[in-house]
Amino acid sequence: MKLNDNFQAIAGTKNIRIPSYVSPERQKNAVTIAKKTGKEFDRAYLNEIGRGIPKILQKLYQSAAVNVKDSQLKEYASKATIFIKKTRI
Repeated sequence: MKLNDNFQAIAGTKNIRIPSYVSPERQKNAVTIAKKTGKEFDRAYLNEIGRGIPKILQKLYQSAAVNVKDSQLKEYASKATIFIKKTRI
């Protein structure tokens, strides 16, 4: 996703490592979805993406906008939060 790529690129220029974390619930869902095939997989995957990802991204960027110390990353996270709210990606 372009938002995350841009955020990580900015962080990379400042030698800031962005941790990658997947919640246990998301890991469990991914394993369940991976066992499916064909249309069943497609439905399960799209349901998972549509259901939770926009909310998770919004929450992550809101947190970064408040908690990140670097001003450029903080500004980017604030703009990303607004973008996500407007577009509901």
